[in-house]
Amino acid sequence: MKLKYLAMSAIVALFGLTSCEDDGTGNQDDLKPVVILDGTGDFISGDATVEVDGALRLTGSENDISGKNLKNLKIQRVFKNDPVVVLDTNINGKSFGPLTINTTAQSTAGEENWVFEITDNDDVVGKASLVITTAPAAVPFEEKDGQFYHILGQLKGSYDLQAGVERSASENATLKDMMNNDKNTDGSSKTFSGSWVAGEGNGSTYKKASAGFDYDNANSNNTAFDFNVTQLATPATSGVTAPVAGDVYLVNLRGQGVYGAIKIVSVDANFSTGTG
Repeated sequence: MKLKYLAMSAIVALFGLTSCEDDGTGNQDDLKPVVILDGTGDFISGDATVEVDGALRLTGSENDISGKNLKNLKIQRVFKNDPVVVLDTNINGKSFGPLTINTTAQSTAGEENWVFEITDNDDVVGKASLVITTAPAAVPFEEKDGQFYHILGQLKGSYDLQAGVERSASENATLKDMMNNDKNTDGSSKTFSGSWVAGEGNGSTYKKASAGFDYDNANSNNTAFDFNVTQLATPATSGVTAPVAGDVYLVNLRGQGVYGAIKIVSVDANFSTGTG
């Protein structure tokens, strides 16, 4: 089987859940003031991922749901358990805003929690929060060519994605990211299908790329995002069965959070035990 693949680069795993809190009980006296985060245009209103030192814009207001006068607004950003107060100010009236924050993301990769707290004159506090994940700048991939043959054939039946070389039967299984497994449980041969599995102890896992994944413009960030977020509900597997030309698969190389994309160029059934 012939394939093309894109060289891998480390990337932080991404997450995509939004959190905005209103803990009112439904009784007017117990309702909390609610912070509204506006996601219009390039403003961020929910969990998001940005490049390190990237532009960060937030805007918010209070929707006057409690009907009570407000007295304080506090905004904090917490990175690596270190809280930093962005704003802590007294306010008057039953609403405020919109308030806009223009700043930059953290200069190192990780997750930062932004917490917005508004307090009314009865010391009832309403909160909203979101998570900003900072990731390394997207790294373009370098495309490489590779191939492997029937595991019982005369030629090499495994491929090492990290080194970019074919591996023979006698070489260490941990180096075999793609090892053909077209043989029966009794060791007899099957027709070559291009199927593969990671060698014992190798740790590589695979998912088929989503329909919207753009192989030609793949990079470290969008490949990791497709693997971890777009296909969050899809279980990763240690191999692939019967791929066909044109298929694109994503790999978490050796379970190390290093991602790549593999495009199947051709699957030739003649890559069999007799011909290699």
